[in-house]
Amino acid sequence: MESQIKFFQCDMISLNDYHHGYRVSFDDVKRRLLLKQRELNVGISDNCYKLNQKKSFYGIDSFISFFTKAIPDYIKKYLYINQTKIYVKEDYFIEWQDLITNCSPLFLMAEFLHSLHILSNFDWQEVQHIFSLYILENSRYTALVSPNIKPLDDFFEQNKGFYDLHIHLNGITESDAVWQSFLSDKYHNLYNISKKINTDSFKQQLEQMGLDYSLNDFLSLINRAKAIREYFFRKIFCDSKHYMQERISSDSFYNPFLMLVGKPEIPMHPNRQLRYELLMYIIVLKYLEKEQDEHMAMCLHEYLLIAGFFHQLLVQNSMQFGFTQFQNITLNDIRAETDRNQLNKFLQICGNNLKNINTIELRFSPKDSIDKQMPILRQIKRDWEKLQEIVTHKDPSYDFKPNYVLIAHFIKQKDKDSINIPFEKLRTNLEKKKLMLQSLKNMGSALSKKIVAIDAASSEFDTPPEVFAPFFNELREKQCFNHMTYHAGEDFYHILSGLRAIYEVIMFMQMKNGDRIGHATATGIDIETWLSIVGKQILLPKGEYLDDLVFAYNLINEEHIEELFHILQFLNMNIEKLSYEVYDEAYNVSLLIDCWKMRNQEPRNIKFDGDKKKKDYFEKYNNKIIRKKYNEPVEINVTDVFNVDQLVKLQQAILCLMQRKEIIIETLPTSNLRIGYHKTLESYQLFNWFKWRKKGIPIPPIILGTDDPGIFSTNIYNEFALIYCYMVYKENLSRSETMTFLQEINANSRIYSFSGEKL
Repeated sequence: MESQIKFFQCDMISLNDYHHGYRVSFDDVKRRLLLKQRELNVGISDNCYKLNQKKSFYGIDSFISFFTKAIPDYIKKYLYINQTKIYVKEDYFIEWQDLITNCSPLFLMAEFLHSLHILSNFDWQEVQHIFSLYILENSRYTALVSPNIKPLDDFFEQNKGFYDLHIHLNGITESDAVWQSFLSDKYHNLYNISKKINTDSFKQQLEQMGLDYSLNDFLSLINRAKAIREYFFRKIFCDSKHYMQERISSDSFYNPFLMLVGKPEIPMHPNRQLRYELLMYIIVLKYLEKEQDEHMAMCLHEYLLIAGFFHQLLVQNSMQFGFTQFQNITLNDIRAETDRNQLNKFLQICGNNLKNINTIELRFSPKDSIDKQMPILRQIKRDWEKLQEIVTHKDPSYDFKPNYVLIAHFIKQKDKDSINIPFEKLRTNLEKKKLMLQSLKNMGSALSKKIVAIDAASSEFDTPPEVFAPFFNELREKQCFNHMTYHAGEDFYHILSGLRAIYEVIMFMQMKNGDRIGHATATGIDIETWLSIVGKQILLPKGEYLDDLVFAYNLINEEHIEELFHILQFLNMNIEKLSYEVYDEAYNVSLLIDCWKMRNQEPRNIKFDGDKKKKDYFEKYNNKIIRKKYNEPVEINVTDVFNVDQLVKLQQAILCLMQRKEIIIETLPTSNLRIGYHKTLESYQLFNWFKWRKKGIPIPPIILGTDDPGIFSTNIYNEFALIYCYMVYKENLSRSETMTFLQEINANSRIYSFSGEKL
């Protein structure tokens, strides 16, 4: 059983007590950490949790001992140091990646460095020494820590970094940097929150933490954190005139500990503040150890809970399952201000050594006019060039500069207020953006050539592929783009729904070799694991279930899945029954398949060539009253039509189709683990694909990406490392076999990168 220390920054009950002026005892904290751990599994007796707590907190009876003994001892399990560089132990890396979704990796690094006794006193020269030797090395641009995997490092060096071919521009900034942004510029950041704090998604995030905070509460928390930080500095350095030459106050835009090693800069870039925050933590921990100041330890606890509160709003942890939970984070705009600085994000994803990236494909949401779009493209170009200059300056002998291209991704949206056809407003919006991209590409400028493909992102529950198909196909026909990619099969009601979404994208968008599907979780997730999560009975819209069965009927015939031919008659009976319930007519399966395949056309432009049955179907399909029946929930037994083995056959049929058409899968390990139907990496689709291929099942080429590295606390090196550590330490595969697999993935990324296209 994991230590309850893991949840020390998630204790929102104690945060709320501090916020309202109540005293928090260490016994309160221990009780609340037990309750946090219990949330993960309510099927275990409290007696077991209490024994676990006794083990975790043996000899720990105060905030001082918690910070100076309990956490350092806990962190030594995960981290080690080689000269001055901190690494995660390979065999604990998977656990570490889960740990940092709950608490700040920057503070965990501070606890580890403190345990090494790198600081003996607060002398100016010694502080300068540890800052240049340890702190810059480990927090120059990012607080993320990686393992030191020799075979992976060698491969990494040979290939000049990795390809990250699925990353969203506005989900990059890590939580520690965003927290620093709030401390240095609270008003701009709070303005962004003010626009979202009354939305259902923001309220849900707060209520999940048991909080009901207003904008004033956010302001109060930030001011309190700034005051605590100032208190730390004054308490430790009050007698030193050297450090008090400039006035410090809770309205200061910079961390006062900066004055120990440098001069304030305006604006203070958030990822540069990481280093001063790390320095502050180390100094405060040393002070607690020397002076045994319990009040100061309680202040540190309060400060960390405030930072932890923001961390939970910014990072998806293991208790926040599914796409909706992820989307709540993307919609809260807490990253909005920090995200304006592209250079900081580029430095972060390149890592503290600036060598993580060979080529990156950045996803951005296009505007509806060239005038709005061009300034964004220019800023990205300028900041990327600055990144390349910094890379060259840091290591003049390094003869490589990272490259980037852009992918315009359209956003799926819920259907609202449609009158004549479904998704009217979205279709209008897509038309504007399509025309903007056409005009932009026709300009033939260097900036427009950087946009090499199109994509559709966000929740699959919001918009089906058929809505995007006419716009994507026209952009392809006008030769604006050689390739496209599309988020599909990531989140779904039923495995059939996820497989159908992938199939519809391939067929409706007329995908060709080299095109890609993002996620494709439905094609590889372990069915038994999925069933254990969703249960045997599920709810889904009745019309969608009808479409799922129509899709399955078609797939079995077109892919000649002989083992499932005996199901076709039973399928046909269910399809006709559902057709009558949705459309008031039992359309035959052939007509339903034909009409389903016609949905990729713009509804107003469909030609029926005198076929009254098809015209009647589409009139009903687009009718508002019928759509209500289509969306009416129906409860089904998941395995009523297909058993587990038969669902696996359908998964493999889609994979075979993709392999035959050379449609590439973009897999995103941490993102898929947090959003997808997984309990652990054991059910992660990548490893199913690996096993199936060894059994002779055709599997399409697979490439790797990070998705939203800030939300998932990762980077491209750590994604490769995660796969490596699972295969070596959990599956007990040899290092050479594991590296062969990773080398293949990287080769696929190079071969199928859209950056290789003629610009």
